[in-house]
Amino acid sequence: MSSTIAYEGRLYVLAGTLGSPYCAFSTTHMETVPQPGDYVVPDSKPSPDSDPGEG
Repeated sequence: MSSTIAYEGRLYVLAGTLGSPYCAFSTTHMETVPQPGDYVVPDSKPSPDSDPGEG
């Protein structure tokens, strides 16, 4: 069995095998580059130039 997932800029490949009575899993990760459609967390810190009364 195997699976892949992208999380926080890394691609993880998960692989495992089941052989009674043993179970083994392995994980490998690699850095990824931004892709079109990636979610970007909005910057929640106020800018020092922003006026708290604006908006």
